[in-house]
Amino acid sequence: MAGQRLTRMIALIAIFLAGSITACCPWSTPMKNRIDPTLTPLEIEDARTLSGIQLVALDRGVALITSSQYPAASGFPPYRMTLRKMILAPAVSEPEVLFDIGLLLPSPAHWEAAPNPDGQWTVVYEYNGGAVNALLLADQSGDGKTVSNRYPFSSFHHPHFIRSTGGPAGKKVLASKDKKEMVLFAREPDGVFGDLQALADGVDGLLLETPQGSLLVFKALIPGSTKFDMLPCRLHVTRLTENYGLQEVLPALPENAVCYDFDACVHQGTVYMLAVTERGVQLFKGSLEKEPLHFLSLWEIGTSDRHFTHPTIVSSGPALYGALIENEMKANARVVYFKAPGETAGR
Repeated sequence: MAGQRLTRMIALIAIFLAGSITACCPWSTPMKNRIDPTLTPLEIEDARTLSGIQLVALDRGVALITSSQYPAASGFPPYRMTLRKMILAPAVSEPEVLFDIGLLLPSPAHWEAAPNPDGQWTVVYEYNGGAVNALLLADQSGDGKTVSNRYPFSSFHHPHFIRSTGGPAGKKVLASKDKKEMVLFAREPDGVFGDLQALADGVDGLLLETPQGSLLVFKALIPGSTKFDMLPCRLHVTRLTENYGLQEVLPALPENAVCYDFDACVHQGTVYMLAVTERGVQLFKGSLEKEPLHFLSLWEIGTSDRHFTHPTIVSSGPALYGALIENEMKANARVVYFKAPGETAGR
């Protein structure tokens, strides 16, 4: 009898400790909040040359935009960047060229593309000039604008369109100035981009406009070692006033964890973030209704030694789609994606 009582006591202590660890560790992913979508590889020719990817929600379905950079066959500028579009859902299509852009230097240029209501596409991208990066905006008609025209001696990086629904792309652009400060450019009535508006200290970020208000999610550099050439950062989130003023700035990830890269979208009233963290790749969700903003870990992909970069996530109809580059710039490089049904991601 004494042996049975001892066994029961050990079992109860083990259960108690397991529950305590789960409750105390924000990184833990409760089973009721988990989603486990399957990572599906895509057949993309010369995937080892890819320098970036982006998922975009269409009126019907989802598109994957990819970029490759290479030396120009002749002429000036000496380098080219080609953006291609392939339909990912409802069925995978062959890729087609969206943009062919000239670049001055071979270093990777960050970009973001978006469709307009008329079916045409707009892209904003870094024009690498060595010490100074300009931000350029172009559409498929060949019309172009210099977003950073009023700041020729400043360098701008990681441009993003404002994440909102409806309207033509390119009215507002978020970027990092001198890799130190998040700034917002807005187009004036004559089509020219005006003075920038400083928002927060950071190296990259996203501005999401929702019916519940605007959010700024941004990265700030911290000391530490790189991960697959990505710099360590803390991820922060804040609500914005009507004029884009900051409210309370909070850690966006549990335990203020290290983040290397991320993307975010709004899906059915909830913010979802796909992030490369110190633990690997994780999917987080946060309610727009709750105060303060709090993000819960839903899903982990493999372990931290897997080489994932360029996370991208988008909401389309009832589902979430996410994608990453695995083994970037290597012979075995590939793009993998997942689809998570809304009823699973939201629970």
